[in-house]
Amino acid sequence: MSAAVAPRDTAMHNKTAAIAALLADLQQHSRVKDGAAAPSVNRVDRTTLTSMNRRLAPFVLPLLLGLFGLPGTGLAESHAPGSASSIRPAQAAERGWIKSELYFGAQIANGSLISPEAWAKFLEQVITPAFPDGLTVVQALGQMRGSNGVIRQQPTWVVVILRPKGSLEDQRIRSVINNFRSRFKGAELMRVDINVTQPQFFAN
Repeated sequence: MSAAVAPRDTAMHNKTAAIAALLADLQQHSRVKDGAAAPSVNRVDRTTLTSMNRRLAPFVLPLLLGLFGLPGTGLAESHAPGSASSIRPAQAAERGWIKSELYFGAQIANGSLISPEAWAKFLEQVITPAFPDGLTVVQALGQMRGSNGVIRQQPTWVVVILRPKGSLEDQRIRSVINNFRSRFKGAELMRVDINVTQPQFFAN
């Protein structure tokens, strides 16, 4: 029993055959070799070429796209690490990429520090749902000089998010910032956005 042929494969085969036939027809009309071709077809006029180009046009582009099994972008959909939503790389490339860095200071208004447990809960409940595709958290030591010239230090969490540019992503970052400031009164926070080239992710 022969294997069933998928409708898509049959359609692609038909398109391929149609193009091959038209190209052969065009080659036959344009070939002048050793007088083998009839005098009436030794020279292909502009009208003939234009007509054949019009016949080829409906088949060429659908076939080229069909060979890859992809939409008009020519790229398969993928998830970029740190992006807020799944978009096609070609679309993300048009919009551009940003590396957003959020610096969360651990000291609140009364001088006490945000506990590791409270931070872990904030990361799980607020930051991760806003950017589920990926992010990086770094435990750091923040240091800055105040207006009185005194240098002070505090534990700091740095969250790095690689994301495509867009209003949705900006809204989510603002939501994270507002939630942090509301939950941890008086804690300091800094945001840095850096334009970057399209990131490359190398999986195992």
